[in-house]
Amino acid sequence: MYVHEKAGWPAVRYDADALIDILGRVSYQQGELEGTLHLLGFKESESALLDSITSEVVASSEIEGEHIGGL
Repeated sequence: MYVHEKAGWPAVRYDADALIDILGRVSYQQGELEGTLHLLGFKESESALLDSITSEVVASSEIEGEHIGGL
């Protein structure tokens, strides 16, 4: 089910207190990843970024029911 198919859309409700810890951990991990990419150097970090984006596209496509493996 997509978010726009839920009852009450577009009046989305969420619990900010429940999200704050998760978002804090994600932000911290993002900083660690950015630091690691900085240490790798430009060429290696560009390759890692491309791999990450490719993985995100494949995962997002699978959520939508599309299988584009082999990339």
